[in-house]
Amino acid sequence: MEVLDLVAKARPPKYVRLVLGARTFVTLAVKSLDYQLLFSGRELWRDFLYWTKVISREQARQNRIGRKTSRKLKLLYHRRSKRSKHVFEALAKQIARILKKNGVGTLFIENLTDIRPDMDFGPQNLLIRNFWIFRMLRKAIEGACVKKNIAVVLVETRGTSSTCVVCGGLINR
Repeated sequence: MEVLDLVAKARPPKYVRLVLGARTFVTLAVKSLDYQLLFSGRELWRDFLYWTKVISREQARQNRIGRKTSRKLKLLYHRRSKRSKHVFEALAKQIARILKKNGVGTLFIENLTDIRPDMDFGPQNLLIRNFWIFRMLRKAIEGACVKKNIAVVLVETRGTSSTCVVCGGLINR
């Protein structure tokens, strides 16, 4: 008598590479689907600039009356921060839903911990230093993926911008 092998055929694991950026916040490339998803940060950038101008006006008003800070100024900073955090968490939940829907088991994400040493970026300083809070975004994405049982693996940043996230080929810029 022959024993039937009842082991189901295992599907090849799907994985995604996620690239973080300042203007295009997230680029997702699902290897098995051969396409990319881009999440723009333009609206959040505009919102950040708006609240920065409001804060600046309040600081100027405080300076005219001889004060350095106020309750209103602290609330404005808090509001700007909360708005960014809300967008990051909503984006992270959307990414986790997309990954789960496509059966992705592993997410490879850049480790940008030491990407920007203490230096002046000139006119881009506001964008790079103050607005682009990549650690907050990465932690939100990691948390959302953990809730959906998706493994998150940190990878080195070298080469992530010069190689195609779908095919792995070099990108000529």
